[in-house]
Amino acid sequence: MHSNNSFEASGGWYTEYRMIRIWTRRLKIITVCWLFVSLAAIGWLWMKLPGSDSSVADGLSVLALCLQAGLIAATCILRVRERPSSVAVQIPNPDYDVRKLY
Repeated sequence: MHSNNSFEASGGWYTEYRMIRIWTRRLKIITVCWLFVSLAAIGWLWMKLPGSDSSVADGLSVLALCLQAGLIAATCILRVRERPSSVAVQIPNPDYDVRKLY
């Protein structure tokens, strides 16, 4: 006799397949995290006195802003060029009830 054990194996979860762009998602997270560094760099350049000469911190601030622009450009390019891949995601089943054993 054949038994269906998918209920016990799934445990109230069902699998859904989503099409996502993995590298684009990772680069978006890095870009958003780097945004805080760029905001600090903008603050540093904004608070600089007009008569003071350039320093290493000014150069690092400009470098951080250029890197932010590069990350945004790379994210946009990856969004267009990367092919979506299928990823299996387990989602809780809203109809699952432990008391129902049928």
